[in-house]
Amino acid sequence: MERRALGDVQQLDDGQLSARNRDSGDDRRDPGAGRRARCARKNVDSLGDPEIELLRKAFSELMARANPIDQYPPPEKQSYAWIAGFHGLPGGYCMHHIDGYNPWHRTYLKVMEDALRTVDGCEEVTLPYWDLGPLPEVLQQAPLATYHLATAPGPLDTARNTPAEIADNLSSFGGPGGVPAQIAKSLKQTLWGRSGVSGYQLYSIQAHDNGHGSIGPTMGNQNVASYDPIFWFYHCNLDRLWLSWQTKVRATDFTGFRNTLTPQALKFFQSPLNAMPPWDDGPLGAIVKSCG
Repeated sequence: MERRALGDVQQLDDGQLSARNRDSGDDRRDPGAGRRARCARKNVDSLGDPEIELLRKAFSELMARANPIDQYPPPEKQSYAWIAGFHGLPGGYCMHHIDGYNPWHRTYLKVMEDALRTVDGCEEVTLPYWDLGPLPEVLQQAPLATYHLATAPGPLDTARNTPAEIADNLSSFGGPGGVPAQIAKSLKQTLWGRSGVSGYQLYSIQAHDNGHGSIGPTMGNQNVASYDPIFWFYHCNLDRLWLSWQTKVRATDFTGFRNTLTPQALKFFQSPLNAMPPWDDGPLGAIVKSCG
């Protein structure tokens, strides 16, 4: 399967510009500023009707494409199933409970976003985030409510809990306060830490796991979670939170990020631990490029 390079992506809250553009007050100082502002990721609840229709159009066409899930070389215009297949079955590339978890999923979101932009008229569509509030209506309607996978590892019809069950689960899974409490703890950390041990990774990955289980049987199964359309909006929010943490601890470049690492954790940037297949970029590319 082709290894993909991560492109430039700006991920900010609700259309907010990056600090350097906000301070300048003039897009002419940065030729890419206007494009990044247009491509800022938004809360799905804040989307206007034209943005919702564009999002539906992009997902509908990707889902209708018939590229075989195991096609190699990869198709010029990838299908929804082809991209979803990287995560669990049949690709099995996803990284969980290891240092590569956050950078790998950030890159994965960008791959899907780039594919959505190959749909005519959707060149500037972005993946909005779901902030884990009441399940938005748009995520309960076609084509974002469910997905039918006809090929292996299917046939599969994605399934979720009811919106009320999802809300109850999010507020309780993993202990008092549920997923929001785990997110809050993660954002208070000053060190990157280690999965299952300490720091931002400990609590952010706890929140990730409990959130998946809260949503339903498809999202709770790593092998098929990425086929549920809600996966992309859920993970977009987790990535937004990671960027929020990076910004807070001044870890949006390698120098700053290195300051959050223990000497042992620096091995994360050394071969072979810095590999993030099937992408060409290692973790440094995801840490830096999402923020600038």
